[in-house]
Amino acid sequence: MAAWLIGSPLLVVSLVADEPLDLDAFFESKIRPALIAHCLDCHALESEASGGLLLDSKQGWEAGGDSGTAIVRGDPTASRLWQAITYDDPHLQMPPDEKLSDAIIDDFRQWIAAGAHDPRQPETEPGKKKLSGLPVERALEHWAYRPLESTAGFSDEPSTPVNPLDVAEANPLTPLAGSASAAASAIDVLIYERLRIAKLEAAPEAEPATLARRLYFDLLGLPPTAEQLAEFLADNSEAAYARLVDRLLASPRFGETFARRWMDVVRYGDSITLRGFVLPQAWRYRDYLIDAFSSDRSFAQMIEEQLAGDLLNSDHPQERDAQLIATGFWALGNTNLEQQDKTQLEMDYIDEQLDVMGRTFLGQTLGCARCHDHKFDPIPTKDYYALAGILRSSVGMEHDNVSNWIEQPLPLPLEEEERYESLASERGQVVREIAELKKLVSALAKEKAKQEAKPQPATASDALGTDPPATDAAVIVSPAEQLEALEGRQKQLDRELKLRPRYLTIAERNPPQDIPIHVRGDVHNLGDVVPRGFMTALQHASPQLTSDQAGRLELARWIKADNNPLTARVYANRVWSWLMGQGLVASVDNFGTTGSAPSHPELLDWLARQLIDHEWSTKHLVRAIVMSQAYRRAVVEPTAAASETDPDNRLLWRGHARRISVEAMRDAMLQISGELDLAVGGSLIPNGLAEDYDFNHWEPRRSVYQPVFRNSLPQLFDPFDFANSSLPTGQRARSTTAPQALVLMNHPWVIGRAAHAAERFSACIDAEPELRMPAVMLDRLCLECFGRTATEEERVMAVQFLENLDENVDSRPVERLQHLIQILFASLDFRYLD
Repeated sequence: MAAWLIGSPLLVVSLVADEPLDLDAFFESKIRPALIAHCLDCHALESEASGGLLLDSKQGWEAGGDSGTAIVRGDPTASRLWQAITYDDPHLQMPPDEKLSDAIIDDFRQWIAAGAHDPRQPETEPGKKKLSGLPVERALEHWAYRPLESTAGFSDEPSTPVNPLDVAEANPLTPLAGSASAAASAIDVLIYERLRIAKLEAAPEAEPATLARRLYFDLLGLPPTAEQLAEFLADNSEAAYARLVDRLLASPRFGETFARRWMDVVRYGDSITLRGFVLPQAWRYRDYLIDAFSSDRSFAQMIEEQLAGDLLNSDHPQERDAQLIATGFWALGNTNLEQQDKTQLEMDYIDEQLDVMGRTFLGQTLGCARCHDHKFDPIPTKDYYALAGILRSSVGMEHDNVSNWIEQPLPLPLEEEERYESLASERGQVVREIAELKKLVSALAKEKAKQEAKPQPATASDALGTDPPATDAAVIVSPAEQLEALEGRQKQLDRELKLRPRYLTIAERNPPQDIPIHVRGDVHNLGDVVPRGFMTALQHASPQLTSDQAGRLELARWIKADNNPLTARVYANRVWSWLMGQGLVASVDNFGTTGSAPSHPELLDWLARQLIDHEWSTKHLVRAIVMSQAYRRAVVEPTAAASETDPDNRLLWRGHARRISVEAMRDAMLQISGELDLAVGGSLIPNGLAEDYDFNHWEPRRSVYQPVFRNSLPQLFDPFDFANSSLPTGQRARSTTAPQALVLMNHPWVIGRAAHAAERFSACIDAEPELRMPAVMLDRLCLECFGRTATEEERVMAVQFLENLDENVDSRPVERLQHLIQILFASLDFRYLD
């Protein structure tokens, strides 16, 4: 096995990094949020930094603090920052109130080990006081806050605003194969203009088989089967590609794939880290997303439902259920329910909600304004508390020593509703009777003990030595027996009532009330009261809230408004990044002044406008992108000129080689082994499961249905950069490390899938005798795993590999085939899209 692994140029298991870590994305998704959340309250310029250490800029930590150097690039253990956050030094423990989670600590370890890359740019000349952030009155100086129609030409390398029709007339493009789509053509016109200015030549279109595999993974999260691929390749008509796109968009697998991507953004989890508490109803929100994307529900409607679905009203039962379940968006945070200062806990809860809402829909880091005016973006502290006041009326927890999340019963048809009401009423009566009986039983026990303590006179029956005569009186049930029976009935009623469908949510309970600014974020140090409201930097119409309006529904409608300059841009950029491997704005969760400028501002606004003009249809936007030549370009090696002009392919002159997600990799193995269960919806969490530790994830359902247990993810997920489910993650990290290859070679689950696949393909030999030939079998396996047949070099090595296996260990042909399949699973070609 080892010889073939070393010698094969394509079927190679990488034991060293073969792809550099996306350092910008890692910093933006992992390090910057952790610094903001846990460090900058004390270690920022405006906070008069503790110990003289500034962590709000690259220059700050490079200069170090009073104790010297904070970070030693490449060496976590030698870094004072690392020693502080790991609590290794009893005299240096940061943050002082609570140790960071193991996941965040490991993020810092990876960051420092990789060289502590920090993309934040210096704001001022050395030695000068840092300038304040962009004030509200100058918000329109930043591209993201301008109306959609006014952004052309603003980028890192501004280009002249372009009319797509003029450019198309001057530079006719090759007609799109299978489509005359104006949308796709407009995308290519806008990209071509930048390529023309940069004097770069676009790569040719990828091979049909490569495109098919790319489409299947991007839209369905699964590879095409050999039969599906053959069907597509056999269609030589010009419309073949367009028909494939439409067929995949109509598949229920599309909703599952796009829901999983959105679950990263909204920090979806089925448990919380604290004590492994399981959220038994979170799965309903996941199923809501799958249904919404499958049915192409307007994304504007999805915004309104997720933010304020409980405040809407629909006469249609299924629609009403969807509105209520969607509000689980607010309740998915990884909250410390043990916090004893409940005022602090409630504000921390709201802060987390605001941060997720801001990053998810607006691309804004609202949480930075909790303690002071945002240092970079036009978000004053009063705006933060204006928004926090809106959420203050919505309760997300029931308080106790350990607070609890809120679950509400879903509406039911009248007959079922009446049955559950009857059960609840009976339970209430049973509980009252139990309480009374307990008092009686206690009193009788005391009386009995009192009587037994007195000396008892001898009775006549005692003297005669006989029992008293039997009577025909009815059997009398004692109070203790009655109590036992009622307690049994209560348990039975509890079991029946637990079967009532419920959903994870928040509840509108507090009366609308403006809240004061919390000075420096301290809930016990209150400043001026701020009226409930919205971001003042955004110039589109903001509704005026009345005294009886909490404002959450109005907030949702303000966010989804067609003239909101951020929402459509942010979502269009997300969809582009999911399909193209990187966003037009690289910092997909941050459209503020510290985020990336758009590489193609005209194209970004055009995509946003397409989204709005087509009723916020995700499928319309996806179709326009995947029909474009930009999406269909081949992955080619860059020329020397291209490497110098555009080393990161920001101008989109060629395709991006992308690793498939760990969920897609897992599902592909199950499909190839013949075990994949394509059942839709429902929960895999056993009834009554209270803790998430050591959960068995061997169920062969699609990965989207696997519980996202924060203390117990499937073992494949962590090594392959599964998103941190405690933070909104618009772009996952992309690392390639030795543990990834080791997991694929040694994990029992992977070995099991290879064994099942070997049995499956061996069973096909009777029906297809040609599969007895190693070269034919290898071609079939490569079609399933790679979307192509084997090369001649691979055929030679495969035959040599099978012949050279140790006869004492691998005596059966099916075992030899299993080893071959496992190598294919571990190869780069299996994990990557060309």
